[in-house]
Amino acid sequence: MIANGDSTSPVWVTEWGWPSPPLSEVAQSTYVAQSLRLLDRVYTYVTVATYFTEFDQPGFTHGLFHSDWRPKPAAAAFRAFTDGRR
Repeated sequence: MIANGDSTSPVWVTEWGWPSPPLSEVAQSTYVAQSLRLLDRVYTYVTVATYFTEFDQPGFTHGLFHSDWRPKPAAAAFRAFTDGRR
């Protein structure tokens, strides 16, 4: 978009995230934190970014929380990012 002169059009990113497993929960947390920093600093034309799912569900381990709502490290990374933006 930038290369084509369309850097002012907003973009929404939906359903992004990483499963744990096969990634470790620490790796998932690292990816979440890195992607949020990239959205904030590099991809500034992204105006909405919706994480795939809040909690793990059958067949999907992408959640920021386990299926019983215990937080994963990724939840802390997500919260640290949002707390830093207040």
